[in-house]
Amino acid sequence: MPPDQVERIANNPTTTIAGTPDGMNVPYFQFDVRMDSPMKHKNVRLAISHAVDWDTIYKELLRGYARRRPVPLDPADDGVHPALPYPAYDPGLAKKLLSEAGYPSGFSFTMFTSTGRWMQDQAVSEAVAAYLAKVGIKATVQPTEWGVYVKMLAERRSGPVFIEGWGSGVFDADQLYDMFGCEPPFSTYCNPSLDELLLKARVEPNVETRRQMYRRAQEMLFEDVAWTGAYQASSMFGINKRVSWKPLIGELLFLWNAGVK
Repeated sequence: MPPDQVERIANNPTTTIAGTPDGMNVPYFQFDVRMDSPMKHKNVRLAISHAVDWDTIYKELLRGYARRRPVPLDPADDGVHPALPYPAYDPGLAKKLLSEAGYPSGFSFTMFTSTGRWMQDQAVSEAVAAYLAKVGIKATVQPTEWGVYVKMLAERRSGPVFIEGWGSGVFDADQLYDMFGCEPPFSTYCNPSLDELLLKARVEPNVETRRQMYRRAQEMLFEDVAWTGAYQASSMFGINKRVSWKPLIGELLFLWNAGVK
């Protein structure tokens, strides 16, 4: 349910709100560091991270029904890093980084976005583009139907920066390999050293050693600015008061626990 509809549905005498504080999916903005674009420069990726006021987007645009995440993982995932910082909103630093990367006047690109796949995905993309414009980066937002969009993701044709999202179906940091490994089809990032670490972690029998390996992998990704702007939205539903049902975390709607009062 869109966050701007919560109050209307909650105040309706025949409907109520139900949901979970955090949804399973964590959307974020992914950089394609493989294609020939400004995103190949780490300073450009870092500039974008500092150019956007992510806290304001999630507080105002998503009405507080989303939480910023330091990594694109669920906080309950085994092996998630407990202490990575958030890049501060600093447009002055962003402009400085762009200049150091060789783009003092910025650049232009098309930013493809899904529409309706994740909470306010198109609106969030448009807000990001508005912030980027303030530091000289012109991002033309191109809404794309989900079937077309997911095909573009799989074929790595989604552009230099795009919104992506993963669900923690197994609640484990192992999914980092699918997100940022050299081989997986939806990954636009490749670092052989990271691949080696993630593949070793998959077969490491010592639980704590394994966790430390995944935490180091997240540090490597953070240091190289492989993503930006991760957020986890609440999973909210409007329900007729005649219906007895409690939603579960996840991307599927299970109705075995539903009934009519």
